[in-house]
Amino acid sequence: MPEWNETNPLRVVTGYHNVARKFFSEQGFEHVVLLSADGALEAAPLMGTADIILDLVRALISPVSPFF
Repeated sequence: MPEWNETNPLRVVTGYHNVARKFFSEQGFEHVVLLSADGALEAAPLMGTADIILDLVRALISPVSPFF
């Protein structure tokens, strides 16, 4: 895993900057740059504009769910 530092920060593309800022702070990450992108966030790492993506997914479990 690369060493993230001031000159080489972890580049995170997300639409959830407040959530991302809180998460990385709680995990002890000091060198993170949050980026915004329109459209398919998944393409950003492949294009070299970000290291990772942070997206939120809502999981619903109901009585008709196979996981209930």
